[in-house]
Amino acid sequence: MAVVIKELVQTAHAFPSQWQGKTDDGRAVYIRYRSGWLEVGVGDTLDEAVDASGALDDAVPLYREKIGGELDGEIAQSDVLDRLSGVLSFEP
Repeated sequence: MAVVIKELVQTAHAFPSQWQGKTDDGRAVYIRYRSGWLEVGVGDTLDEAVDASGALDDAVPLYREKIGGELDGEIAQSDVLDRLSGVLSFEP
């Protein structure tokens, strides 16, 4: 079942492209595209979501996929949302 996102704001556009938001149950979500990796973390706080996205060596991200080259760090939000369909859903 997809995690429902109520709020999502892009906080950096490139190197990395990243977003922060809130789930429908109040948890923090963090999405980052860096070095060709698209990663999503969810946690009770933003720090926990960042850590869960792959910032820690033992993290288990909600989603992690290599979709670009090592020097890739910019992606359009529409591409992110397309790739994360089924993992995240968005409330209107």
